[in-house]
Amino acid sequence: MSNKEPIEISLLLNHYKKRLGKVDYKISENTNGITKTIDFLSPALKKGNQPRIYSHGKITDDVIIITHGLSDSPYYVKAIGKKFYKAGCNVILTLLPGHGLKEIKGKMEQEGLKRRWKKEIDTAVEAAKFYGKRISLGGFSTGACLSVNKVLRHPRQIKGGLFLFSAALDLGYIAHGSNYIPFAHTIARYTDGNLKSIGSNPYRYPYLNNAAGIEVVRLIDETWKRLEDDGKVKLNQPVFIAHSVHDVRVSFTGIHTFMSTHVKKGFTFLISENIAHSQLVLKKAIQLDLSKKHGIRETPLPNPKFNWMMNNAVQFFNDEVVKEKGKKSEV
Repeated sequence: MSNKEPIEISLLLNHYKKRLGKVDYKISENTNGITKTIDFLSPALKKGNQPRIYSHGKITDDVIIITHGLSDSPYYVKAIGKKFYKAGCNVILTLLPGHGLKEIKGKMEQEGLKRRWKKEIDTAVEAAKFYGKRISLGGFSTGACLSVNKVLRHPRQIKGGLFLFSAALDLGYIAHGSNYIPFAHTIARYTDGNLKSIGSNPYRYPYLNNAAGIEVVRLIDETWKRLEDDGKVKLNQPVFIAHSVHDVRVSFTGIHTFMSTHVKKGFTFLISENIAHSQLVLKKAIQLDLSKKHGIRETPLPNPKFNWMMNNAVQFFNDEVVKEKGKKSEV
């Protein structure tokens, strides 16, 4: 790290310092086909859970901010980020407040968690202005809902598209014993007192959290209220959404309503194979540490259709963001 950081790095560095205390950054040059990988590292974070940037080393026409889901970390969306990087974007992978921590005690119960999550997206958008001329948003699960919420709050800031994966726009049902009960009810009833930071999966918490789960419900409610304000809001941004019909965490009903009612130009990539909620965004299996007491014991498997899904996402990006915006600039 130099004595004086570039403004585009210092903006995020100072932001994460306020939240995490000691934070440094590391720039890796020409690693795994990426010109610059910028990792924001802190002793407060679990290894591999840090926010990061994939940079071409210059301002590009397009930059995309990709946000992870509830209880996990940027690791879950890094394979998606790399696909957009190869498509020509600079990529920012955010870390939501309360996530990725070695010690979570009290962090998910802090007042105003939803507000702090939205502030994280706002800060990432400010940083993105130094990386690309046109900003797109992407997200997994809660991160997808936060992306929609941001577009509704500040539509003029997002001149690119929305790319949503397993979007938490309508909570579904989850198995509990031999029954299926509402996912929101599961969060509120069965996770009190269980939240731990360290578990078998190194990139997410071993249990869902009561307070944070309720914040997700509030975020979804707020987002739909914004969509329904002043009649039926129609998004000008092109929207790509990928979903598995076997996803019991979030319901396809909300996604269908969102796409059919509130999106002018969109594409839904629906997978009929038995692919679970978080599996959708994984390109590789996650290696578990079974020496840890808490957490799952079965390896999280990758999405066998990941490359097909992302080829469609990138094609949609090229057709509806890059080419379409290029046509308008020629007029």
